[in-house]
Amino acid sequence: MRMCVSICMLCLLLAAHSAVPFVDACQRMSFVTSARAALTDAEAALRNAEKNPAAPPRTVALARQQWQLAKLNMYYAVLNAKTEQMTLYAAVLQARNQIAIDEVNTSQNELGVQVAAIRRQSGSITVQELMKATDSLTRAGIDAANTKCQLAMALTNLHTISEEPLTFLSPPPVVILDQLHIQGLPALLEANTGVSNAECAVTLAHGSDTAAVDLQARERELSQARENVKAVEMQLTLALDTAKQQYQSALTVHTDSEHNLTSAQKALVMLKTQFQNGLASKMSYLEGQAIVNNAMLARDTALMSLWHAYYALLLAAGAPAN
Repeated sequence: MRMCVSICMLCLLLAAHSAVPFVDACQRMSFVTSARAALTDAEAALRNAEKNPAAPPRTVALARQQWQLAKLNMYYAVLNAKTEQMTLYAAVLQARNQIAIDEVNTSQNELGVQVAAIRRQSGSITVQELMKATDSLTRAGIDAANTKCQLAMALTNLHTISEEPLTFLSPPPVVILDQLHIQGLPALLEANTGVSNAECAVTLAHGSDTAAVDLQARERELSQARENVKAVEMQLTLALDTAKQQYQSALTVHTDSEHNLTSAQKALVMLKTQFQNGLASKMSYLEGQAIVNNAMLARDTALMSLWHAYYALLLAAGAPAN
């Protein structure tokens, strides 16, 4: 156990020295860095194409399409970075809730050992039953130490990219599902670009310098490109519909968990009054506290699931207009 606590202290020290603002840190994530570099290159290519008087209109149009795609990829890269931050924070929040549960569990087992000792003195229970209560207390202590180690590691992982994100302590913004669409998603933009390129190839193949067999090949490629757009649209629509359902489900679970926590807290207030007035035992009060702590863990787990569903929904939908 002492070794576990030492590991916890080391992890906490590492976390304290590695905290950096999320806005800066997420910008340094590899996939965000790559997306930003691609956007910079696309912007430069578009400027060069627009400044070149000899550049064909088609070249400028393709450069603009690549720039638009790079902007979208940057948008979704940042969303993925925020999703990763949320996932890391969820582990921190879960460990903190578990620590509160472990503390009450330890108190319950300590009380259980005290009661068992008194009963053993009076001859009401056997030595084995007393040892069983003592073993339960030992296990509770080990579980509490392990949870603290988990919290330290979770904090270390989180602080490698950000400080603690207070944003996630509240529910995400409510999404109007009917306003979401798949237009503008990178996969669809790429598929439509494929159609545009295939159409251009067919137009060029109509020249007298192109063999009929080549024209037929270009026409087949155009047909395949259009079929690909339909397939991509179907796939993206299904993904968006699934994300909507998961978001609605997560929203319902979170709402229910809030109600359950409120009910448990109200019951604990009444139980505390009864305990203070000698109408309830300490063990009963601790049981009520345990119910509240477990309800809080369920609520926060539901909250993190809601945030996950929220980002999954944004990633499955077209980017908002600038």
